[in-house]
Amino acid sequence: MKASAISEALCISTKTVERHQAGIKQKLGVAHTSELRRIAAIWLSESSAPTP
Repeated sequence: MKASAISEALCISTKTVERHQAGIKQKLGVAHTSELRRIAAIWLSESSAPTP
């Protein structure tokens, strides 16, 4: 999902989304937004998986 789509869904500016993404990438040591999205997708799928 692009920053513009995220900003529209959350009713915040695109710049705000981009600043948050930059901060998260820095904390996680990730260079590219595509890598950040991959990590987020993995986290989401693991956190929503039912526990045995």
